Amino acid sequence: MFLVAARWLLWVLALLACPPGVATAHTVYQSNRGRRVNFILDAGVGLFSSQTDYSGQHRGSLDWSLSAAIVGLSGKLPVAGGSTVYGMLSGLGTVVNGDGDAAGFADGGDSSATLNQAYVGWRSGTLFGVDDAIDLSVGKQGLTLGSGWLIDGGALVVGTGHTFDETAIARFRLGPDFTLKTFYLGSDKAVAGKTHLAGADLAYSDGSGDALGATYLRVTNVDSTVFRGLWAARAGLNTFSIRGQSRLGLANTLFSFEATLQRGCPTIRGRARRVKAWAWYAQAAYRFNHWPWTPKLTYRFSSFSGDNPDTRTLERYDPLFYGFYRQYGTWIQGDVAGVYTGPFNSNADIQHVGLYVHPPGLQRAGVMFFNYRTRQTFGRVSHDLAREWDFFFDWSPKPNLLISPSFVIFDPGPGARAVLGTHQTNHFFQLIAVWQF
Repeated sequence: MFLVAARWLLWVLALLACPPGVATAHTVYQSNRGRRVNFILDAGVGLFSSQTDYSGQHRGSLDWSLSAAIVGLSGKLPVAGGSTVYGMLSGLGTVVNGDGDAAGFADGGDSSATLNQAYVGWRSGTLFGVDDAIDLSVGKQGLTLGSGWLIDGGALVVGTGHTFDETAIARFRLGPDFTLKTFYLGSDKAVAGKTHLAGADLAYSDGSGDALGATYLRVTNVDSTVFRGLWAARAGLNTFSIRGQSRLGLANTLFSFEATLQRGCPTIRGRARRVKAWAWYAQAAYRFNHWPWTPKLTYRFSSFSGDNPDTRTLERYDPLFYGFYRQYGTWIQGDVAGVYTGPFNSNADIQHVGLYVHPPGLQRAGVMFFNYRTRQTFGRVSHDLAREWDFFFDWSPKPNLLISPSFVIFDPGPGARAVLGTHQTNHFFQLIAVWQF
């Protein structure tokens, strides 16, 4: 499972250093006819220190490091009618040293080399009168829907994060404001339940900040035997989701939301069960453009259903393949809670407040607060799970180098002992550096 953490180190920080959609590659060949071959090399190292061990091994304070590198080639080849064939082939190597991470995902001395992305695609270019009206691709690759609330392949997804091993993705531009994605995604990883799903996503964006989207997903296959049936309720799961964002005519302001329903009828241990789960969030953000360092203040409330032990219906929300998306705290909600302890966007109400500034010499600095409450508990276990404060800054001494330290105070509540086995306050530190060729 340490590949999960490795992708978090490399891909997440690559997203911080490079806006989504901009490739970090060096052109090694380019012809006058538009043929191009790029060399890709991203490398990262992370140093971590945790006063608390959440793996159940009672190891005390932990210090560890994680190094990772992605190396590969990408390219494109113009073909008939202005269309283009494109592709990528890359590998991921990782090494863990020290005590191993705080959740027990990786032990010191673990290392691995694996195929990261291997796909080929075709874009229609101007063939149909609209730039790239059709984009078809197959292979091992990632896919992000909306803000990564449901699917954010290629970024960190705790317990399930990776590019998908088998994909077929079709993207269609339905005019200037609408896009449609249809897709088949398959994972061969046991940690992801070897989940295969199909779906469609329709999105609208007017280019001024107003956007709407709707997603439908259906799990077509899952291995119900791995991890003692952890993913059994995912069999045949249907997920319906709507999302939106708007400025509502207010300057420097952005409101956003997403609401999701899950329905299914899995068979678990020979008995038919019903799934009725839900999740939603609402967020408001305001940027003080005329203040020094242009502060941005964000508030978000997110809620994820939990399983009621008094009913036969399964109400626990399945977060599927959510991810990091664009910045700290998006759907990996907290550097400790979002990575090592949970609640991992299920059976929880989470309040988030973030304050971000742009001081001279830094890309960004900020403080984030999270309050976690468990929705469904057993016996007399408290609903008060934990609070977390994250302090960080992002510094780029060179255009292709990002250094990002963060300090975290994780304060477990009365309900943490039953879930985590401890209520000790944790002072957690990490220092991450990412270099892009």
